[in-house]
Amino acid sequence: MFWQKQKDAFWRDITGLGSSGMYFLLIIFFFALGQKRIALQLIVGYGITYVTAGIIKLTYFKDRPKKQNYNNGLEKIDASAFPSVHSARATFTALLLSQTFQQTRWFFASIAILVCYSRIKVHKHDWKDILGGVLLGAVTFYAITMLP
Repeated sequence: MFWQKQKDAFWRDITGLGSSGMYFLLIIFFFALGQKRIALQLIVGYGITYVTAGIIKLTYFKDRPKKQNYNNGLEKIDASAFPSVHSARATFTALLLSQTFQQTRWFFASIAILVCYSRIKVHKHDWKDILGGVLLGAVTFYAITMLP
């Protein structure tokens, strides 16, 4: 029982690395370092990810492994599992930071993989949702890095 609670807490904390709160801390961090381009790319990536995922979730609803009820459009977006926004953010961030800090790209890739896997462990997504999120994050990265 003790070890199960510890494992649950571990995966909950890992999934938090893909949360909006952590993402905004990362944006603030890069602004504070004077890395405005990276901070702005993170902001644009966040917006593109949320708008795209929101449209997908409103038009193609897929229940989460632990079904959530909803009463309006915003709750429906949150209740829909596909695509995983945590996975999209983690993938986008890992690709962006790996491009800038190439010596530590293995670290960013590892964090992204752990965040993706944690979404399954905390029963928020299945593999299809994760793959959809990874694809969304990768497409967002390539779209943003193609901008001047």
